[in-house]
Amino acid sequence: MSDQSNRFSRITDHISVLIISVSMVLLVMLAKPKPEKVANVITQPTLPPTPSTVTVHILGAVSKPGVYTLPARSRVVDVVKMAGGFTTRADTMSVNLAQILRDEMQVIVPFKAPGSKLGSNNGQSALNPTHSSGSAAQEPQVAPININTATKEQLEELPGIGPSKAAAIIEFRQKHGPFNSLEDLLDVPGIGPSTLENIKSMVVFR
Repeated sequence: MSDQSNRFSRITDHISVLIISVSMVLLVMLAKPKPEKVANVITQPTLPPTPSTVTVHILGAVSKPGVYTLPARSRVVDVVKMAGGFTTRADTMSVNLAQILRDEMQVIVPFKAPGSKLGSNNGQSALNPTHSSGSAAQEPQVAPININTATKEQLEELPGIGPSKAAAIIEFRQKHGPFNSLEDLLDVPGIGPSTLENIKSMVVFR
């Protein structure tokens, strides 16, 4: 009887130890903090700010070529107005006045070909202060430029003659006297046969 009691007591002790061990394991597992859920954050791409102005370079047959800053989404007609309008030799039919300007854009207003006649077109009278709104559709050809008396601005209206060449012509004229013929212009630095061919019907020497 005593042996049975001892065996029962040992079994009871083992069961108690097992229960205590399981309980401790459960307590440890319950006490362990759960990992926090990390929310998936989607970063939206940052769009560059829309510029409020555009800076463009206009040159060619306008009164005041140069660099101008205008409000964003301005059009070619706006920068032509800022540049003083078309000159009398501008080929206005080749210019899209409705085009929207872009930053760093270059607008080139071409000159009419030598010997061509000036015609009216939509918007020209508003953009060219010297152009009468009551002009006929076709006007006589513009009088040729006198190379020996022309100002720098007048010389720049000639095809192929920019600010540097116009200044060179005037400097040469002041140092060496008036030009006597078209070929004399070849002595001016930067003036070549192709330039003479472009302007020969548009200049005189008096």
